[in-house]
Amino acid sequence: MPLLKWFLRLISEYVPIVTYRHDIKETTDGIQFALDGPRWLRPRQREFLLRGWCFAKNRTIDSVRIVSELGTQITRYGIERHDLLEAFNTRNERVLYSGFEVPLKVPRGATRFTLEYKFQEGGWQHLETEYLVRPRLKYFDPENSIKAKHPYTQWVKKYDTLSTQDHTAIIRHIETFSHKPLISIVVPTFNTPVKLLDTMIESVRNQLYDHWELCIADDHSPSKKTRNRLNYWSARDSRIRVSFREENGHISACTNTAIALVAGEFLALLDHDDELAPHALYFVAQTILSNPDAQIIYSDEDKITPDGYRLDPYFKSNFGRDLLCSHNFVSHLGVYRTDLMRRVGGFREDFVGSQDWDLVLRCLDHVEDKDIHHIPRILYHWRLSNESTSASVGNKGYAVTSGRRALQEYLDKHEPTGTVEDGPTIGSFRIRYSTPGDPLVSIIILTKNNAKLLQRCIDSLFAKTAYKNFELLIVDNGSDEPEAEELLENLNNRDGVRVFKKPVPFNFSGLNNWAAELAQGDILLFLNNDIEVIEEDWLRELVSHALRQNVGPVGAKLLFPDDYIQHAGMILGIGGVAGHAFKFLHRHNPGHIGRAGIIQNYSAVTAACMAIRKSVFEELSGFDAENLGTAYNDTDLCLRAWEKGYRTVWTPHALLYHHESASRGLENSRDKKERWQKEAAYLLKKWKPTIENDPFYNPAMSLLTEDFGLAKPPRYKRPWDKDEKEQEPSNA
Repeated sequence: MPLLKWFLRLISEYVPIVTYRHDIKETTDGIQFALDGPRWLRPRQREFLLRGWCFAKNRTIDSVRIVSELGTQITRYGIERHDLLEAFNTRNERVLYSGFEVPLKVPRGATRFTLEYKFQEGGWQHLETEYLVRPRLKYFDPENSIKAKHPYTQWVKKYDTLSTQDHTAIIRHIETFSHKPLISIVVPTFNTPVKLLDTMIESVRNQLYDHWELCIADDHSPSKKTRNRLNYWSARDSRIRVSFREENGHISACTNTAIALVAGEFLALLDHDDELAPHALYFVAQTILSNPDAQIIYSDEDKITPDGYRLDPYFKSNFGRDLLCSHNFVSHLGVYRTDLMRRVGGFREDFVGSQDWDLVLRCLDHVEDKDIHHIPRILYHWRLSNESTSASVGNKGYAVTSGRRALQEYLDKHEPTGTVEDGPTIGSFRIRYSTPGDPLVSIIILTKNNAKLLQRCIDSLFAKTAYKNFELLIVDNGSDEPEAEELLENLNNRDGVRVFKKPVPFNFSGLNNWAAELAQGDILLFLNNDIEVIEEDWLRELVSHALRQNVGPVGAKLLFPDDYIQHAGMILGIGGVAGHAFKFLHRHNPGHIGRAGIIQNYSAVTAACMAIRKSVFEELSGFDAENLGTAYNDTDLCLRAWEKGYRTVWTPHALLYHHESASRGLENSRDKKERWQKEAAYLLKKWKPTIENDPFYNPAMSLLTEDFGLAKPPRYKRPWDKDEKEQEPSNA
């Protein structure tokens, strides 16, 4: 053993630092951990970033540290690791927040280090002792690593990797284009490492669509290697144009310098160390040809490590203004019509860090939502580095500050009742809208018997509702139990409550429409009698959105009694018709890229708790009582609202319990099943194209589950196929 260590130390003098292991280990105490491997920070100083993860199954780890002959360093522990949620098929928050990283300087030779951890109570405990050696002599099979076995890695290999045949077919398809718009790729550089610079440029030069130009502006880089490499590339390829700034102006000014070089009809934004998928510009060009009025185009994206490992995909929805005001989902790959970019004046220098968010918000002054197009394909790989916001938005606190200012400026111009507050996750925001005049809200509840259920709903309503200007309309659909009759009689004598008897065959749509005519409020709130209020701000939150000019139905976040999500918006196509987003996730689970906790747009929300302006409800002629008396009437109402130009909004800040089906029971009788099937068939026939392609649910997401899991295969179209039909790709 001493001879082996001596040998390792000797050879490590002459080779760079590499990681020594990637496999998962588990202690006898049930703690699982692994190292992802070091990443260079400053190679000349032999400084690198050691990254990994560590969690205990049943206890919360408070901190992780590394102890070596150089001293003791506390790691940055608690980094979000969404990849581990998928890898371990869990929603455990201990797993989600298990990542750690620490910068280290390593001298020549092998370095022995020890990982230690401690719980919220107690002292430091030993986790693992190992060596960082050069080279990695431990046998490592990349096909058996956690990376190779990760569900997303396998998904990429099977469904997002182009074959040679695909390359050939795409090139042939491009040859049939009636017009080949010139696309200008805009890149700002500053001291870009040559290796990453080459990788970025090669990703552009390898585009299957070759009608492009690469416009690079260098922000007065001190690095001669960076400047020399840019000169090399501009001399080698005439499509690459480089401008060297005489002074450093940071990313916004530098990008504007690059934009000044643009000759293309459209320009695409690319960071200096990121990569484009080889078919990125092909999809962009095809989208332009299919949508001549397109102003802004964006795609899905993921992250990529310096060694080329892809992770953390963001499968986006089509454009929604409310989601954009919660976080910047347009971002990468962002493509803008050049004259639009110049009309808005390019990037603003005082919004560095969120300059792209500020840009798209200002573009909304000049474009309609229908001219913003989403390409549901991962075409952009965002480089994961210690300093970039791809690793953690917290690395750039000024980015959060800039984003807040950009949003507030947008709101001051378009929706002055809104103010920006911090969101539930770093880099997200909550827009809190006011309720001018505090208009009267008519809360409509349908009920029959089950007095305890109604009593709980009413008690929580009056005890936990801070917004007091409401009336309560209770429609009794034929109660015949003494307890229920007594409760309804007592409620009818209460101020602000009106009870109406309507003993007719149950028709949810018809009864609510009838009650809406009797309502005196400007806002209608449809509420199931199996709802229980949790937080007192729920009604004010719903009303604040319902009052907004272009907003129609507004939905709430509904939980099962055990604090797991019952409803966080509706997804069309789930179960063949529609399902609830993030169902069975814990209330604090952020969901896919934080979407379970931020205000956004959906195609529909449930009428178990739905607010809408009475004028909009009447404009839509209410629920469809003829064809959708019991099921999917809320889905139909929301889709008709979209047709009329009203957005459907879901907010997680109206939080209530939903004791689902406690009132009327499940659809398990023969008559109920037949009625459900008939109404489902009607909805499918009426809204078939929308249900098959929910604009707010990515085709890479599964229709078998409601947790935004991966679809296998994705419902992608392959436009290079001759028949242009959706097919399961063999390896694309």
